[in-house]
Amino acid sequence: MVAYIITEISHLYPKKYKIFSIFKCAVEFSAALEFTFSIQPNMLIGSKEFVQASEVLSFYEMLVLEHEGDNTFDYAICQLGKGILALSQNNPEKAELCLLEAEQKITIIMGTDNDYTKTCYRYLHNLYSRWHKKEKSLEYREKLLLGKY
Repeated sequence: MVAYIITEISHLYPKKYKIFSIFKCAVEFSAALEFTFSIQPNMLIGSKEFVQASEVLSFYEMLVLEHEGDNTFDYAICQLGKGILALSQNNPEKAELCLLEAEQKITIIMGTDNDYTKTCYRYLHNLYSRWHKKEKSLEYREKLLLGKY
């Protein structure tokens, strides 16, 4: 509805179209993100709907890269989701890349004392345990349990 009103106003005031166009784009982006979050990629991963989860995460990543860039919290959350998906599909190399990128970006943006960083630690510990990399597994277990960031 808001996008329709903005479009109609932009026809009445053509000189102001650029401002309305920018606002309209922001509204559409917000609606697209809301739609993506309503699908809940984690629920799709949990129910082993890997193809649909991958599509939602790809859509989410495309939106974030187009409107925000790759140095944002939203991009980090997208990488976290992709890492969890790759781990669920037994793809340790991709999971490691995505989870480490998510950990790095979340740590830069929010620090280490939050649930998002702890989630990264939990999945990295799980990954390295499955992958038989004991030193890395213990490192992330220690970060997770003892709070040594």
